[in-house]
Amino acid sequence: MNLKELFRKLLLILMLPLLFSCTKRTSSANVSFIDEPVKIIIASDLHYLAPSLHENSNYFKNLMSNADGKLTEYSEEIIDAWIIEVINQKPDAVILAGDLTFNGEKLSHQQLTDKLQQLTDNNIAVLVIPGNHDIDNPSAAKFDESGYTLVESVSTNEFYKIYDNFGYNEAISIDNNSGSYVYELRNDLWLLMIDINGKQKALNTKTLAFIKEVFVEAKNKNIEIIGISHQNLMAHNDLFTDSFVMGNNDELLSLYQKYDIKLHLSGHMHLQHLKTINNLNEIAQSSLTVGPCSYGILDITSENIKYSTQSLDTGKGDSINYFKNVAYQKTYNHLIAEGVETDMAKMRSIILVSSLLPLILKLSSLF
Repeated sequence: MNLKELFRKLLLILMLPLLFSCTKRTSSANVSFIDEPVKIIIASDLHYLAPSLHENSNYFKNLMSNADGKLTEYSEEIIDAWIIEVINQKPDAVILAGDLTFNGEKLSHQQLTDKLQQLTDNNIAVLVIPGNHDIDNPSAAKFDESGYTLVESVSTNEFYKIYDNFGYNEAISIDNNSGSYVYELRNDLWLLMIDINGKQKALNTKTLAFIKEVFVEAKNKNIEIIGISHQNLMAHNDLFTDSFVMGNNDELLSLYQKYDIKLHLSGHMHLQHLKTINNLNEIAQSSLTVGPCSYGILDITSENIKYSTQSLDTGKGDSINYFKNVAYQKTYNHLIAEGVETDMAKMRSIILVSSLLPLILKLSSLF
C-alpha cells in the first residue's frame, strides 16, 4: 500500500497528557505502510529566553507569576532536557512550530540555534518556522532586579539567516512572498512549513498560489504532504479564535480538501488538542514550556500510524499545578481590576480554570 492510500485510512485520536496529566498517551491506526519507518517529533512555543537576559531575578519571577503559566525561567533546563530525549529517540525530523523565543530576543535566537545544532550533529533534521513572538518584537528585553531594559530583536531576514541550517537551506521550494517552504523528508513525503509571521501576517493570494502549486505537483507525483504552521488552521473552540486562527484559513482549508491533505500540525494555543473537519485532522501541539511540558511524536511504521505525546521530567516540581495557580491568580487579578466583588471573582476564577479540562475532553471525545 502506498503512502497516499495509507493517509486515506489514517484516523488520528488525540491523546491527552494535555494540561492536567503527566502520563504518556498514545493512539494508533492499524494500517499497512511501506517497510521503512518514519518518526517525526514536533514541539511548539518553546519561548526560550537566554539565561543572561533574566538572571533569575525576583522582578522576572514576579512578572512570570502574573503571566500565562509558562516556565520561562526554566526554559534553559527544559530545552536541554528535551534535546537529550530527542537525541535518544533518534527521529528522522524535528519540527518546531514557532514562538521559538520569549519575545524575539536576538541573543535567545542565537543561543537556541547552538542547542539545535546538537540535533543536526546527530543526523536529525530540524525544521523551524517563526511564531508571532519571534520577529521584530518591540518587547525584547533583559530583566534584572530593578526592572527591564529593551534589547535587540531580529528582522525577518535576520531570522532566516540565523536559522538557515534548520530547514531553509535544504528546502526544495521556498515562497519568497512569505518564507513558507517545502522540505522533502522522503521521496514520498513532503513537509509544508507555512509562515505567516515573517514577511506577511496572513495568507495572501500569492502564498495560496504557491501552496496550490505544491499540492498539484505532489498529487502528480503521488507524494503525501503534512502541513505545519504556528497559528491554527481551524478554530478549536470558541475561546481560541481571534488571533489564534490564521487569516484566510478558509481558502487554505478548501485547498486541503481539494487535494486530499489529511494532516496539519500547529501550536500557538499552548493547549493540546485535535480537531477534524471531514477527513482533515489538525493537531494543535501544546507549549513545551507550559506544564506538563510535552511534545508530540508521530510514528509511521509498517504496522500503523501513531501520534503520542511525551512529557518531560524537568525536576522543577508540579508544573501543572503551577499553571493552574498562575491562571487562577491572573484571572482573579483581572476581575478585581474590573471591579468584580471579591467572592464573585474567586468563584469565577475557579470556574474558568476548572472548565479547561472538561472543554478539551468534550471536543476530543469525538475521536
